[in-house]
Amino acid sequence: MHVTISDSTDKAIFDRQMTLSPTGTLAGEIDLPRDAALGYYTVRVGDPPGGLFASFHVEEYRKPEYRVTVTSAQRRVLEGATMPVTIDSRYFFGEPVANAKVKYRIYHERHYWWGGEEESDESLSEYSGEDSSGYAGDEESEKTAKLDANGLLTIQVPTVVDEKNFGDYDYTVEAGVTDAANREITGRGRFLATYGTFRINIEPISYAVHNGEAARFRVTAVDYDNHPVAAKVHVQLKYRKYGRDPQVIDGPAVDITTDAGGQGTGQVTVNEPNFMSTQLIATATPVQPGTRGPVDTTSIWVLGAGQAGWGESSSTTQLIADKKSYAPGDTAHLSLVSDQPGFYALVLVEGDTLLRRQLLHADGTTLSFDLPITTESQPNVNVSALFIKNSTLYQASKMLKVPPAQQQLQVEVTPSKEVFQPQQQATYQITTRDFAGKPVSADVSLGVVDEAIYSLYPDSSGDMVRALYPQRYAQAQTDSSLDFYFSGSAGNKSPMLAMRSNRYRPQLAQVKPGNEQKPRVRKAFPDTAFWQPSIHTDADGHATVNLNFPDSLTTWRATARAITMDSKVGSTISRVLVRKNVLVRMGNPRFLLKGDELTLPVIVHNYLDTAKEATISLAVDGVDTVIGNQQKITIPSKGEATALWRLRASHVGTAKLTATAVTDAESDALEITFPVEPAGVARSIAPSGVLTGGTANVPINFPANTDAAAHSIRIDVSPTIAGSLFSALDYLTSYPYGCTEQTMSSYLPNVIVSETLARLKVPSGIDPADLRAKMNAGLERLQDYQHDDGGWGWWKEDESRVHMTAYVVAGLGAGAEFTPLTPEQQSMMERGRQYLKQQLQQHPRMRPELRAAVVYALAMAGDKQLGEAFDAQYSRRKDLDAQPLAMTGLAMLQAGDKRASEIAALLKSKAQHQGELVFWKSSYVPTLDTEYPNDTEATAYVLRLLAKVDANDAMLPNAAQWLMLARNSGGWWDSTEQTATALFGLVDYLAASHELSADSSVEVLLNGKSIAQRTFKSGESLTGNTLSLTIDAAQLAPNANNLQIIRKGDGRLYWSVGGRYNSTEKKDYQAGSMTLNLTRDYFKLQPVQKDGKVVYTLSPLSGTAQVGDVLAVHEAIGGAPMRYLMLEDPIPAGTEFIRNEDSYPIEQRPGGWYSWYTRSEFHDDRAAFFSTEFNGRQEIFYLIRVVNPGVFQISPAHVEAMYQPNVSATSDALRLEVPQPSTGGPQ
Repeated sequence: MHVTISDSTDKAIFDRQMTLSPTGTLAGEIDLPRDAALGYYTVRVGDPPGGLFASFHVEEYRKPEYRVTVTSAQRRVLEGATMPVTIDSRYFFGEPVANAKVKYRIYHERHYWWGGEEESDESLSEYSGEDSSGYAGDEESEKTAKLDANGLLTIQVPTVVDEKNFGDYDYTVEAGVTDAANREITGRGRFLATYGTFRINIEPISYAVHNGEAARFRVTAVDYDNHPVAAKVHVQLKYRKYGRDPQVIDGPAVDITTDAGGQGTGQVTVNEPNFMSTQLIATATPVQPGTRGPVDTTSIWVLGAGQAGWGESSSTTQLIADKKSYAPGDTAHLSLVSDQPGFYALVLVEGDTLLRRQLLHADGTTLSFDLPITTESQPNVNVSALFIKNSTLYQASKMLKVPPAQQQLQVEVTPSKEVFQPQQQATYQITTRDFAGKPVSADVSLGVVDEAIYSLYPDSSGDMVRALYPQRYAQAQTDSSLDFYFSGSAGNKSPMLAMRSNRYRPQLAQVKPGNEQKPRVRKAFPDTAFWQPSIHTDADGHATVNLNFPDSLTTWRATARAITMDSKVGSTISRVLVRKNVLVRMGNPRFLLKGDELTLPVIVHNYLDTAKEATISLAVDGVDTVIGNQQKITIPSKGEATALWRLRASHVGTAKLTATAVTDAESDALEITFPVEPAGVARSIAPSGVLTGGTANVPINFPANTDAAAHSIRIDVSPTIAGSLFSALDYLTSYPYGCTEQTMSSYLPNVIVSETLARLKVPSGIDPADLRAKMNAGLERLQDYQHDDGGWGWWKEDESRVHMTAYVVAGLGAGAEFTPLTPEQQSMMERGRQYLKQQLQQHPRMRPELRAAVVYALAMAGDKQLGEAFDAQYSRRKDLDAQPLAMTGLAMLQAGDKRASEIAALLKSKAQHQGELVFWKSSYVPTLDTEYPNDTEATAYVLRLLAKVDANDAMLPNAAQWLMLARNSGGWWDSTEQTATALFGLVDYLAASHELSADSSVEVLLNGKSIAQRTFKSGESLTGNTLSLTIDAAQLAPNANNLQIIRKGDGRLYWSVGGRYNSTEKKDYQAGSMTLNLTRDYFKLQPVQKDGKVVYTLSPLSGTAQVGDVLAVHEAIGGAPMRYLMLEDPIPAGTEFIRNEDSYPIEQRPGGWYSWYTRSEFHDDRAAFFSTEFNGRQEIFYLIRVVNPGVFQISPAHVEAMYQPNVSATSDALRLEVPQPSTGGPQ
C-alpha cells in the first residue's frame, strides 16, 4: 500500500510503499524534526482518487496535570427552574485538586430541533456532558469560587423562561480551575432547559397554496426522550404582510389531537387575497398540571393567480418497521402508511447493491409487507417506497439496522494491579474472544499513553466494527414524470446529543511507604510508555506484555485494538494509576528570556494518613537564585504546601531545576529543564546559491555586540529543486475530468513528464500502464468535446473559443512529439489547426495575447507557414507582455526562426527581482479572457524559452525557485491550467540542467573542520533528498565563521545558509519603512454586563498584570502589497496562549482584526503567522493568559518578506511585570 503523511502545509514528509500484514494491517514510525511545521497532519493509505485517511496534530504543548469536569444533576430542566451543576477537578494521579480557585462562566443559546429525520444512535438521556470548546452562546454571568477539600464545587444555575419565542435553550457552564502552580485548566458541561415537558413540530403538506385552497398540515408531538405524546393542539392561521407597513391578522383556526403515535393532521382554508404570506402557529395544551404547552410555527406562501403550485411533500407517508434493529434470520415486518387509499407502490431494498425491487398494491391506506433479513443485510439495509396518486409523488424511506455482531471481538486488557509507582514494572494480560465468548487468535496493537494527552485532543479513531462495516446509504435514484416532488423520511429523530462523559474514578490504594532520604529524581516524562503494533494472541486468545512505567505521576491509558484473519475486530481501554504518597511539583514556565525574573512555586503534596514535616529544597543550574533557601514545612494529611523561589535568567542556555521534598516516611524529587532564550530582535544572515563545480566559500560574520550563546547556523543542500515537484503531477493525474481545459491540463503533463524522465532514466514511481490509460481517456474526451467547426470551448455544448482551441492544439502537438497520435487523433488536431488559421485570417486585430497563443499552437502542431505571423509578432515585441512574448519565442524556436534568441534577451531585460528570486509579470489570463495577475504562467513560459535557448543561463535556477515557491499549500498552483503550464516550464528546465540524472556528493566544512557529508544518487532527487543540519553556538566562533561547501560529481547543488542571532540595539526596535512597517499593542480584558450579557472591553496595558489576567495582543502591518509574508511575535515568558477565543466576546472589536493569514503556528515562545498575499494593510489579534509571577521582557515582533530578507519591520520591545499574589511572597 502507498502511504503518505503530509504536514499542515500539505508537504509530504513520509512517502513509502508498505506491505500489509496477513490480517490486513500496516504499521510504521516517523521521526518529526525539531522544526516540523505545527498543525494538522494527514495520513493517507492508498492512491488517489480513493484511499483511507487519518490525522494527527503536531503542536508545542504542555500536558495538563489535572482535569476539570462539569456535570449537571439532571439531563434537562424546565425553564424557570434552577439546575445544580457540579465542578469536579482531579489530578491525573487520582487525587482531588483541593481548595483550588474556580472562575466559572454561564452561557446559553437557543436549541433548534430538526424533525423528520432518521433516528440517531444517541438519546436525550446522554445529553449532559462535557463540551470542551467551540461557541457556547451568549455569556450571561462570570463568577469566582473555591473548590472544597475533595476538589468539588456545586453551583446553582438559574434558567429563564423564553416567553417571547417559546424555545428550548442549551446552557453551558465553563469552569476554569487554577491550582497552586497558577495554571488554569478549563472544562465544560451542558444541560438542556425546555419550555415544556414535550415538544411539537408542525409541517405543511405543501409550502405553497392558492387563495381559497385548504392548507393541510401535519403535527408531531414527542417528549424529550423521543416518546410519542397524545396531546391537544390548537392551530391558528395568521396572515402576514411585510415591508414599510407590516400587518398581521388572524385567519381560521382548528383544534386537533395527536394519536398514540404522536401524529395528527388537519387543515385550514386560506381566503385572504391581499396577503401573500401566512403562518401556522401550533400551541399544545400541557399534559402535566403546572407546566407550559409547547409552541411551533411554520410558513406557507400564498400563490397568485396563474402561478403553478409547488407540489405536495410525502410527509403524510411513513414507512414503519416493527423493531429498531434486526439480526440475520429475522423477518422485518414493514408498513407503508399514507392518507391516500388504494395505490401501487414501488418498493426498493438496497444494501451494497439493489437487493429487491417489487411493485405492491394496497386497497386501503396501509401497505404491509415482510422483508427477510440475511447476512447481506448487514450492517444495514435501506428500504424506500414511492407511489403517485392524484398527480402527487408520495415517498418514504427507512433504514433497518442489522449490526454485524458476529464480527465483534471481545478484547480484554488486564493489568497486574491498579496502582503503580514510577519505574515499576507492569504486566498486562491480553485476551481475545469472539462474540460468543470463544477464544480466538488475533493480531493486537497495544499503546499505553498518558491520559493527559487525551485532554488536549480526544481519541477520534472511532469504533472498529463501524469503520470496517460502515453504514450504507441509499444510492438508487428515482424519478417521476411530475415536474415537482418532495422526498421525505419517516419517523422523528431525536437531536444529535452530546454524550455523557464517562469519568474515571479509581479507588486509590495507599502506596506502601518507604524512607527515601535520597529520593530518586524523576525526570523521564514521555507521553507514550509503550507501543507495540503487532502482538499475537495464541490459540487460547492470550498474550502477555511487560513494561516499565516512566516517571510521570498520572493515569496511563492502555488501548488495545485487535483483528483476526477473518476480519473480526474489537478494542478496549484499560487504565492504571502511577502515583506517590509524597510528591513534589513545580509551576515553571515553558521558557525564559535572558534578563527575566521568575517567582517559582515548589508544591509538595502529602497523601499519607498523618501530617508530615518536609524539607523542601531547590537546586538550580543555568539560572541564578535571587531569593529562596531550603526550608522545613509541615504538610497536613491529604494536603499540600508551597514554597517560593525567586530566580533570574542571566545567560542564554538551558535551565535545570531539581526540587526535592524529604519526609521521614517517603520523599520525592523532580527535575525539569527549559530553555533560556536571548532577548531582542531575531536577525538573520541568509546567503544562498547554486554550485555547479568546485567549492563555495561562505563567510558568516556575527555582529560583535551580540550574545554569542544565541548564535546558530542552519544549512540546507539539495541536488535539485524538484524534490516535491511531482505532487503537482499527482494532482493533475487524479483530477476528475471536467471541462476541456481540465482534460488537456491532465493529459499534457503526463506525456511531457513521463517521457522526460524516461529520457533521463530517472525512476518516477509513475505506473506506465495507468498513465497510458489516462492519456487515452483524455484524448477520447477531447475528441468528443471538439465542435463541428474544429474548435473547442469550455464544454461540449458551448461555442468554440480561440484560446481554448489554441491550448488544446498546442498540447496535442507537444504530446505528438513523444506519443504518436492515431489517424483519428491526427485528424482531430488538423481540424483544430485549420480553425485557428481561419481565426487569424478573420481577426487581423486580434488581441496580442490571443494571437501569440494561436501562433504558438500552430507551431507546436507542425505548421511551417508562419513567417508572416512571426514578422507581425516580432514587430510588436517591445509592446508585448512577458507571456505572449515568451510564447512567440517558443514558436519561433520550434520553427527554427533564429530571432528566438533576441526574444529571450528582451525577456531577460524585463525580469522582475524579488531578492535572489526572478519572475516575470503578466496582468491577463487568456483562458478566462480577464485582467488578473498571471505571473505564474508568464514565468513558466519564459523559463521554458530560456532553458531551450541557453541551458546555463544564470537566471534559470532563480526563476525555477520562484515558480516552486508560487505553489499553494497543496503543492500545486492556482488552477489546473496554471499547474500544467508551470510543470511544463519546470520540466524543460530540469531536462536542460540534467540535475535529476546526476550523481554528486557534498562535504560541509566549518572553520576548516568537516561537519557533514552526503552522497546524492540519481533517482533519489524526487524523494526530497536534502542535507540539512543545524550548528549551535558551542560549535561556532563568537564572530567570524567560514563555511565551505565542496561539491564533487555532476549536476548542481542548491545551497542556503541561515545564520541566526539576536540584536538588542535600539536602532533595530520599532524599525520599518514605507515598504513594510509594524506596530504592536497589549490590552487587558475587562468583563462588563451589557444588555443582559457579559462582554469584554479592552483596556490598554500599563505594563503590570495579575496572575490569571487575560491579555489581548494586537498588531497592525502596513506597507506595499507583496507575497510571502511572515510575522513572528514573541510572547512574554510566564504566559500561555488561549486557543478558544469564543469564551471571550469582545465589545467593539476594532475593524480588521480577522484571520488574514494563510497559516498560523503557536509555539512555546511565540506566535507565527504566514500569508501568501499581503494587500498593504493587515491586522492580527490573539489572546494570552498570565500564569507566572515575575518580571518578563517581551521581545519585538518581527515581520518580513520571506524571500526578500532586506524587507522587514519590527515593533518596539515591551516589559510585563506580574506581582506575586497576596497569599505569600518568596521565602
